[in-house]
Amino acid sequence: MLDTIQTKYVRLEDCMNLRGISFSAVTMMAGACGFEGEGYRHHFISRLFGMIWWGVTFVAKTVTAEPRKGFMETVNNDNFTPAKLLPDCIVCGVRQIWHAVVLNVVGLTNVGIKAQLARGAWQKRRRNFFVSFMAVGASLSDKLTEARTFAEELGAHLHEFSAKIGIEVNFSCPNVGAKKRPPEEFIAECHQILDILGELELPLLAKFSVTTEPEVVMKIAENRAVDGITITNTVTFGELPERINWKLLFGTDVSPLLAKFGFPGGLSGAPLLPLVCEWIAKLRALGFTKHINGGGGVLWPWDVWKIKRAGADSIALGTIGTLRPFAMPLTLATAHLLFGRR
Repeated sequence: MLDTIQTKYVRLEDCMNLRGISFSAVTMMAGACGFEGEGYRHHFISRLFGMIWWGVTFVAKTVTAEPRKGFMETVNNDNFTPAKLLPDCIVCGVRQIWHAVVLNVVGLTNVGIKAQLARGAWQKRRRNFFVSFMAVGASLSDKLTEARTFAEELGAHLHEFSAKIGIEVNFSCPNVGAKKRPPEEFIAECHQILDILGELELPLLAKFSVTTEPEVVMKIAENRAVDGITITNTVTFGELPERINWKLLFGTDVSPLLAKFGFPGGLSGAPLLPLVCEWIAKLRALGFTKHINGGGGVLWPWDVWKIKRAGADSIALGTIGTLRPFAMPLTLATAHLLFGRR
């Protein structure tokens, strides 16, 4: 079936075109295969059950301007390799696998943009891909400084890259201690960060959670630097209780990660899919015309139809590789069939 898709449709890398740069219309969620495509320790098991990433645009795990320890236990500080098969900052037991959910409080563990670029792995990649960035400072001034640092460091190395790249800007990670602000303040902050990154003139997707109102995203996406959005990021434990039965999923109304790490963690998995579909449909109803890269809770081939029908232009896959690896081949084939047409 995969061979049929290759011959019947256009090259997979040409299905999402942003600023003249082509990507596959099927992308990874940021970090699904690590910072450089190296993957994680549990992937050797997932591959035995069918996990593949055929024809998918790589999206690197989110980096920050400066090194950030986060909560990931590591073997060494250069690689930030998980010291355990299942780190303490991730909850995914038998109960969670049954309900198809993962809760994590990794906290954007990374070596920082300067050290990441010095490793040279991004520069050697042959297929077009996205890097992911988030400003995590306590103040707006700090965040703008981080955005400038990221833009300057990346811009200075662009000539070294073998492939073309885009930027996914993370505006919604729940594990960095960011406080909720009035919508207008959040919108103004996003615009200033986007103005700085826009100077690189690279394809840019702004990433949000379904807890961010579509009306707010509409105003942010007006920025000239924004070519589209990615929806969704994780949802903080305890949010949207009318839609997510937290006690059913984890056996408690209190996050199992809160006591140890001080953060409740972010949820990925099946409960997000209906929220994502509704959110995309609302955004389109508001008149949004830019690119939508939709994902969250896509675990089966029929989930791809739901994302497409909601109004997405491309699809992002993530936890399926961990929770339902045996469903990946057919889900990917379906995704390429539905989103691979032009």
